[in-house]
Amino acid sequence: METVIALRRAGLEFAVAPVPTAGGQALAPLGAGNAVTVFPYIDCGPGDFGDGRPERDRPALIRILARLHGATPLARRTALARGPTPASRPELEAALGELSRPWSGGPYSEPARRLLARHAARLRRALARFDELVGAAARGGPPVITHGEPHPGNILRSAGRMHLIDWDTVGLALPERDLWMVAGDDAGAAGRYTELSGRPVSGAAMRMYKMRWSLDDIALAVRNFRASHEQNEDSRLTWEALTEEIGAIT
Repeated sequence: METVIALRRAGLEFAVAPVPTAGGQALAPLGAGNAVTVFPYIDCGPGDFGDGRPERDRPALIRILARLHGATPLARRTALARGPTPASRPELEAALGELSRPWSGGPYSEPARRLLARHAARLRRALARFDELVGAAARGGPPVITHGEPHPGNILRSAGRMHLIDWDTVGLALPERDLWMVAGDDAGAAGRYTELSGRPVSGAAMRMYKMRWSLDDIALAVRNFRASHEQNEDSRLTWEALTEEIGAIT
């Protein structure tokens, strides 16, 4: 929260930051373990993670990311370093090592175990490929301040301007952490980013962050199904996402 406040104060008008307290803090404590943060009201329609991104929005978003990444010196004091390896990876590796024993957390536990067993070799190859990409991406330039999730659900439009919300994943990382989600396979968009930032886009880093997202989705879904859960709409959607991600990862 302090990081996005610093970015906003420095003139990054697209960064939706908390309104500081009278004492200048991002959070106001509300007793043990609780706090409140107040954000400005923006008159606009909300987006959704699954929304398609209009092509006309891409140039504007590339400009926003170039400005954000160029503001790195303003954020170094408060921003966390965001490593490329998903925190959920150990849980996925543990699950791959426990495929011979039944899983009993709920209705999707055994279907998830059987699904992983069928695709275990594919997932292990994907993890090895991910490690190769991490090594290749590490040869790039220094980290920059990144948003982390500039997907359509975190972009608001008001009065012809775009706003970035939901900065809880902000941190120092390679610029491709943001770019893969905006530029995708568009070489023109990557080239425009290089023109604006002076930094070439790494294909290895783009592939790494895209794969990281899929591995994290798989690992988190598997964790949910190995734990206690029920048959409901959430678990059904998680199952559908899991089967889709495992079928697509390479």
